[in-house]
Amino acid sequence: MALSLQQQAKRRAERTRRRLKAVANGRLRLSV
Repeated sequence: MALSLQQQAKRRAERTRRRLKAVANGRLRLSV
């Protein structure tokens, strides 16, 4: 049942990347 460490790392990286992208988009909107 447990996910492999590789899968967990990939999922975590995807989540953080999405969050960073959202933050960047928010900053762009605020600056404009």
